[in-house]
Amino acid sequence: VFAIPKRGWMLRHNLVEAYKHFRGLWHESNLYQAPGPMQFGDGGDVGPQSHRPLALLAEYLSLDELKQVIQPAVTLQPPLKVSTEPLKVRDVRMFDNLSALEQRRLQYQPLLPEYLRGPLRVQVEAI
Repeated sequence: VFAIPKRGWMLRHNLVEAYKHFRGLWHESNLYQAPGPMQFGDGGDVGPQSHRPLALLAEYLSLDELKQVIQPAVTLQPPLKVSTEPLKVRDVRMFDNLSALEQRRLQYQPLLPEYLRGPLRVQVEAI
């Protein structure tokens, strides 16, 4: 019988350490990390490391390499103050620190259907 050894604590240790490293910085900048959904196909190419799940990367990357994947741009902008009374702030997202899904969404340029690209015509009829 083949058994898969349990390695849960070892797998997550680097992730916990990376979170501890960034926690204060993320709090000061009012920042959050949204990795987006992951989907695996049966193709051999899974893309760059930044597109892979952090739990899988933590298994074979060092802590420093994992921190570089989680947040490539280390210097963060201060949050944008929307109002002072009551204090409301909004985070300023950096493109390099967005997940692969968020980056693709920002670069997406939808195509309009052909009937919407033509000249505008107005037709008035009495009813």
